[in-house]
Amino acid sequence: WGVKRLGEIYRFKPTNSWSRDQLNYDSGTIKNIHYGDIHKELNRTFRIDDEVVPYVNDTLADSVKEDAFCEEGDIVLADASEDVDDIGKAIEIVDIGGQRLVSGLHTILASRIDHRIVVGFGAYLYASSGVRKQIQQRAQGAKVLGISKTQLAEVELAYPTEAREQQKIAHCLSSLDEVMGLQAKKVQALKQHKKGLMQQLFPAEGETTPRLRFPEFREAGAWEVKRLGDVCEVLDNLRKPVARTKRNPSPYPYYGASGAIDYIDQYIFDGNYSPLSA
Repeated sequence: WGVKRLGEIYRFKPTNSWSRDQLNYDSGTIKNIHYGDIHKELNRTFRIDDEVVPYVNDTLADSVKEDAFCEEGDIVLADASEDVDDIGKAIEIVDIGGQRLVSGLHTILASRIDHRIVVGFGAYLYASSGVRKQIQQRAQGAKVLGISKTQLAEVELAYPTEAREQQKIAHCLSSLDEVMGLQAKKVQALKQHKKGLMQQLFPAEGETTPRLRFPEFREAGAWEVKRLGDVCEVLDNLRKPVARTKRNPSPYPYYGASGAIDYIDQYIFDGNYSPLSA
């Protein structure tokens, strides 16, 4: 494989520092990648039609320079993070769909100088352990970590010199990403299904009979209602029964780093809170 410093095969392009208040999801002519979306929402291989990306407000559109627009094969990295695992997290612009896209707040935009890195391979190259470790080692900061273009330029990238091998690697890994994405959608659908069942299998507030019951229990009648304090004993963090005092007939202490710091009123536990049991 070939080995080159990042700064030898990528050049850095302008980014912007617009806040969320200067973006919108309704209309515009330019879309913007915010570093927060890289951390939470965007796929490693960025296809614009598959992503939810905000527009730049129209009042700012004329200020965007031509060299600031993203191109396919560009890498967008988050240059700030509170978590070392996410510092320098990157996405690759794989399909821009003819739209105009810019790189925004706390991002670094790296564009290929030539075509030695094929489109689709860069996403996995920047996610590889060797590259991630170098970025993490170069990051600086206490509570918030940051990395600069100068530091990134020194990161060494190892890559197959033959384009076909890069394409083969990218195809293999993207196929797995696609399968995992489909499974994630199935899991999300199951979670929503479970949430709906929970709402029907337990009585609603103020009721004692669930809306949905299994056939063998449909004639079983209403559920019992008991106060929490009647069916369990409240213990402190040492698993000892909480003592009752004249000051508070039924105190429930809660704890901070230095011990008990206040009392929770018994009303919360055995006054009005009444769990149901079938």
